[in-house]
Amino acid sequence: MIKILVVDDDRDIRKILELLLGKEGFKVESAGNAFYALRLIKNTGDYDLMITDVEMPVMNGFELSRQAKKLRHDLKILGISGSAIPHDQAERFFDYFIPKPFDVHELMVGVNYLLNRSAAEFEKKGCL
Repeated sequence: MIKILVVDDDRDIRKILELLLGKEGFKVESAGNAFYALRLIKNTGDYDLMITDVEMPVMNGFELSRQAKKLRHDLKILGISGSAIPHDQAERFFDYFIPKPFDVHELMVGVNYLLNRSAAEFEKKGCL
């Protein structure tokens, strides 16, 4: 089963993403801050994808991404943010980036792209 880590300081966003991704058949865990996320990655190390907010207190999503890649260089990272992020900066830190607000379709396109799931597989689940 594909395992996704959701990192956002906003509890409501975490819960919505957990629900949406869980409905798609993913195993989802979440963290309310970057430090807890790094601890989960270090201790379990078996995530296929991390979805992280950029704007978080203490450690932002850019630094989380940098440190997570040190622990797991093959970890795919999808960044999300309600703030305007320059394209080159998003590309430097994330494998895929989606600005908030986003809809389920945008989220699933990014998730499936990073997990290399085919469009046909995506359509079978009724997402396209």
